[in-house]
Amino acid sequence: FDKICYIGCGVTTGIGAVINTAKVEQGATAVVFGLGGIGLNVIQGLRLAGADMIIGVDLNNDKKEWGERFGMTHFVNPKEIDGDIVPYLVNMTKRGADQIGGADYTFDCTGSTKVMRQALEASHRGWGKSVVIGVAGAGQEISTRPFQLVTGRTWMGTAFGGARGRTDV
Repeated sequence: FDKICYIGCGVTTGIGAVINTAKVEQGATAVVFGLGGIGLNVIQGLRLAGADMIIGVDLNNDKKEWGERFGMTHFVNPKEIDGDIVPYLVNMTKRGADQIGGADYTFDCTGSTKVMRQALEASHRGWGKSVVIGVAGAGQEISTRPFQLVTGRTWMGTAFGGARGRTDV
């Protein structure tokens, strides 16, 4: 029972968010905010899907080693960078001809509405998908400028990673 509970919640939610909800493809770039039980399984799902760049973001440096075990390629502690985390991540993900930056996929595993917004804004203009997994406190609301969405980003949520308990677990 001590192991099946992880499969029945954390593993299914994290991997499901990647496979079922975001439908991440091989070669993608991704940022995972929060490297707890769900975040580590998002990383595991990204690795399974074939993502090339998997950036883990957490305030606790002890999470770096765990993230690397699950497949994370880069780690960022927001307290250890100068300035805002969003432009920092956008710059990290610049590649190819467009050099615009922004991750193909971002995942909030924190439940912080501030981080949910940062995750959206760190996704790529034109096609970035940002998935809210973390549960915010009762009555809290998320917000962003409409520009973030009309430039092609998608903001989506997931429950249980879009899995069907009877057949998927």
